[in-house]
Amino acid sequence: MNFFYLIFLLNIYSTNALEHKILFTNPLCNTPDRAITYCTKSDYNYNIIKSDGVFQTYVKSLFSAPYTKVIVSYLSFSNTELTEAYKKLILKNNPDFTIILDDPFEDEPDQVRKLLRQPLTYKSFHEEPTSEYLSFKNGSPIRALSEAYEILKFAHDNNTSPSPRLLLRGQTDGSGYSHMKMTYLEADNDKSLILGSANLSQGLALHHENWHFFKDTQDSNFVEVHKCILDNLIDEPLSYDKSKYARHTTSCTNQQNDAQYKTYFTPGQGQKALVDIKKGFEESDEIWIAAHRFSNTQIFTAIKKALSENKTVRLLVDDDLYWVEHKRGRYLNSKYEVKKVKPLIKLGLKIKYLSTNNKEFLLHHNKYIIFMKNHRPFKVFTGAGNLTISAFTRNFENYFMTNKAEVSSIFANQYKIMWKLAFEANELTSISE
Repeated sequence: MNFFYLIFLLNIYSTNALEHKILFTNPLCNTPDRAITYCTKSDYNYNIIKSDGVFQTYVKSLFSAPYTKVIVSYLSFSNTELTEAYKKLILKNNPDFTIILDDPFEDEPDQVRKLLRQPLTYKSFHEEPTSEYLSFKNGSPIRALSEAYEILKFAHDNNTSPSPRLLLRGQTDGSGYSHMKMTYLEADNDKSLILGSANLSQGLALHHENWHFFKDTQDSNFVEVHKCILDNLIDEPLSYDKSKYARHTTSCTNQQNDAQYKTYFTPGQGQKALVDIKKGFEESDEIWIAAHRFSNTQIFTAIKKALSENKTVRLLVDDDLYWVEHKRGRYLNSKYEVKKVKPLIKLGLKIKYLSTNNKEFLLHHNKYIIFMKNHRPFKVFTGAGNLTISAFTRNFENYFMTNKAEVSSIFANQYKIMWKLAFEANELTSISE
């Protein structure tokens, strides 16, 4: 076992006050040439059984208290093993279970969209008029909803009450994707929250992601604020109307009492987040960025200004951002992003590429910014959304910024490791993608 494997095994961190555990997926890959960063799907089973890994920590969280309310809100849900864990949770605690996913029916007429925004149950997949859209002709559910359907079917077959429900959100009234990434768990004396950069997919094991496990304390209502936001998303009229949603979101965040954590939710608070990001740039002499999609004009402007002031700015991205310009094929980054980044490189931006497995659609999916002063991190911005224009204006997203020293140090240590593992552009030319 080499040095980097030992580092990656030690990937659980905790902080005090608001209970906050941070995990990075840091998958272990059985590929000697580009071990650790370049996995294949055959590495999945090993990574989900790691006792200190994200998947096992997530599942243990589900059963850490007798939770009677569960809300999961993600862009997508495709992890079969997690479906099995949810089934066990339903049998054990029979919670009020709500699944919120991005609406895959954006091309359907508005009257169909409104119909499918109502709470969907097992019967919805089998009875008209909703079954016409939710199922294929053979009766199986549309692929984007198949794991959610398995949970609804399981609850129906076991005659549980209340029955789980599925809500489809996003892409109405000028809004974009329902891109939030939250799991809320509630018991009589316990409220917990799981946040991160990942969907309920390979992001639990093989993508490069950051995950956060929170519990409220007497000194913080951070978790409760997120529950307020989820209630807004569940409320069909609010989530259909961007302006109403934004107003209610502000009323949720105005209640927050934790001075070390600041939350932002879009639509509605994207510009506030960008103002605080730009302030972070101004306060820093170094800025370290990890990104998946990267095209936000205001962040680019902040980088240009920082570089003109001789500040160090680092950008860690997936190597798709390199290969999309140099090879044909399907890449999850775009040439538009390359066009936006190139002028920054000429101005002095330091960029490195994490080599991941494009053929199996595995990727570097982190989104965070570390603000440094005198070589010490003092603030971190992170969340579900990419660093794009849509993420700060149109999508349903959740972000937070923290000035907690322990959290900043954890992110900085992780960044240093990943930066060492990443490649310069001239080093990628010798690698066959």
